[in-house]
Amino acid sequence: MNALSLSMQIKEQGYAIIKNYLSEEQANNLKTEMVKAYEKIPNGRVGIYDTEHFEPRMSGDFHQGKSILIYPPTYKHFKYMSEYFFGSEFINTVIEKYYGGRCNKFLQTYSTYESNVVDNSELDRHSWMHVDPYQALKVAFFPLGSTIKSGALRVIPNSRQEGSIIRQQFMSQNPKGLRGGIAHRMVDFREHCPTLITRNEDEAIYLECSPTDICFLDTDTYHGGGLVTDNNLERMAFFIHNRLY
Repeated sequence: MNALSLSMQIKEQGYAIIKNYLSEEQANNLKTEMVKAYEKIPNGRVGIYDTEHFEPRMSGDFHQGKSILIYPPTYKHFKYMSEYFFGSEFINTVIEKYYGGRCNKFLQTYSTYESNVVDNSELDRHSWMHVDPYQALKVAFFPLGSTIKSGALRVIPNSRQEGSIIRQQFMSQNPKGLRGGIAHRMVDFREHCPTLITRNEDEAIYLECSPTDICFLDTDTYHGGGLVTDNNLERMAFFIHNRLY
C-alpha cells in the first residue's frame, strides 16, 4: 500500500495497521532501547525525558505500571526510534499526505508500560474509550506485542467524524473531567453532550499487534488501551504525535 492510499484509509476508518513493517532485528533493537528507557522509571510513576540528557524527571503516578513522555531534545538518545520512524521516508510521506503538508511532525512520544491489573478507580485516562482533546495522527508501535488480554488498543471504526464534532463542539469548551483533565471519555459525552454521541463501546474492535507491526491512529476516532486482564502479562505501547499546523 502506498502512502496516499494509506492516508485515505486512515481518514475513512480512523486507523490502519501495517503488518511486519519492522524486521525482527529492528523490533528487537526497539525493544532493547525502550526497556533501557523504562529501567530509569520506578514502578507506579511517570517519567519525562525532555532535556538533552538521558535522565528523566518524575511527574505523577501511574497505577497500571509505568509511563514515559519523550520530547525532541531527548530524541538523539533514541537511536532506533529516530532511524525507523523519524527518519523513515514512508512514514514522513504518510503524515504529509494526511495533512496536506501542513503539519508538525514527531512533537512528542507518549508511552505506557502496563503490567498491573487495576479497577476502574485507578485506570488512567488513556484506558477509557475516548477521543483526544486535540486532534493528532499518531504512529504507534508495541515492543512486546499486544493481545486482548495484555491490553491491545481498542478502536471504534469509522467514528472519526463523530469524534471530531464532539471535540470541536464540546471539548473545545474545556469541560472538567477525570483527575482535572478535559472531559474526553465516552462516559463523559453521554453525561454532558448526549445529543452528539451515537456510537457505543460495544462496537469497538481490538487491534492486536506483533512487535513488528505499526499502527496509525487519528485521535478523533474513539479509542482506548492498556486494560491488562492478567498480572502475568504486560503491554508496552509508544504513540508518536503529529499535528496540523
